[in-house]
Amino acid sequence: MADLDKSKLLYENLCALTNRDYPEKGKQLKDLDTPANVVYFHQMIRNCDKMIETALLHNMEMRPMIKTHKTIEGAIYQLHGSNIVNVPFEDFISTSQITVSTMTEAYFYASYGFKNILYPYSTTEDKLIRAINIESQFGTEISITIENSDVLDQVLEFTEMKNVDFKVYVDIDPNEHRTGLDPEDSEGIEIVKRIISSQHLEFYGLYVHGGHSYESHNPQEIKKCSIEESEMVLSFKTYLENQNISVGTVAIGSTPTASHPATELMQQITEFHPGNYIFYDTHQANIGSCSFKECSNVIITRVISRYKGSHKRLLIDAGALALSKDLGASHTGYKQYGVIVGHPELKISSISQEVGIVVAADGEELVIDQYPIGTMLKIIPNHSCMSNYCFDHVYVADDEDNVIDEWVTCPRHY
Repeated sequence: MADLDKSKLLYENLCALTNRDYPEKGKQLKDLDTPANVVYFHQMIRNCDKMIETALLHNMEMRPMIKTHKTIEGAIYQLHGSNIVNVPFEDFISTSQITVSTMTEAYFYASYGFKNILYPYSTTEDKLIRAINIESQFGTEISITIENSDVLDQVLEFTEMKNVDFKVYVDIDPNEHRTGLDPEDSEGIEIVKRIISSQHLEFYGLYVHGGHSYESHNPQEIKKCSIEESEMVLSFKTYLENQNISVGTVAIGSTPTASHPATELMQQITEFHPGNYIFYDTHQANIGSCSFKECSNVIITRVISRYKGSHKRLLIDAGALALSKDLGASHTGYKQYGVIVGHPELKISSISQEVGIVVAADGEELVIDQYPIGTMLKIIPNHSCMSNYCFDHVYVADDEDNVIDEWVTCPRHY
């Protein structure tokens, strides 16, 4: 069973942290070894509250994706935001539904008492085995998605052989052509019918992730993607209902489309699963999901060397294993490995495994003497999900750069 004592202690600590107006002075960001992963607490809370408000306004249940931060604390704030202080621990445990990106994450969150977890990718036998082991060990319900007949065949064979049951979302492709079935293909309704007729599967609803919105250039294009995302899943819902098939849950929500929702359609949506919004990043800011001021996550780094010759540059101790090599919204013309906060004259032009190269931004001049060895810089990562994957904990800071907490992230693989 889950260790609810450690979960309750953590939950109570977060309630106290949320209520604390002036955190005790202690360690500051300047005292940390670099590179280090930092989230600004108050901006993170604002991001969570804003998304919760969107869900409440349209009577949707939150089922946030947690892969961006991979922390128990972050998931709790995604579910309750600043209202955490008004939610009894027992109520939280009974309503703690999330979306994960790996079965390792499912295990980690289940061990802390999370009761309702969706794994939104196609499942192979090894993942199904882990799912039933997690359910058996912690009493957590693991739901899965199915998107084509091949996947369904394997799931049916497995559940019949093991005599186990799963709730199933049918994954819809929003014209991204990454995952999901084509709702206009006749295979779609046949998959749903086969799920319904199965002895071991329950057709729980429809799932769509508007990932195509990440190729947008501005909020207007994001809004168009948001409308497409909702219209596509709702059209398939109507089609199923016209075939006398009841659809209980309709789940949507990439961070861009959730940040600019199709408000005229949202009353028909029941579940909301964005994730990156808790931190945001340069990709989200560059396409218009948020402003750079709303990015709550930074990687702090130090200047470890500098070069005054014909190739002026700074060397920093944040490379690919701190920032990742994700180029972010490169389709917009953006070409650097993160944005250095407060220094528009600088850009990260290249990175290797452990270090990065900082040069003058286009049209700017790099004045080397302004950056002594040891100078600390803050970088908004291009893709906060991937940069956070590089760290085993997150430092939590207030607006004055005081370190007020430290959150452990989910182990990567076990």
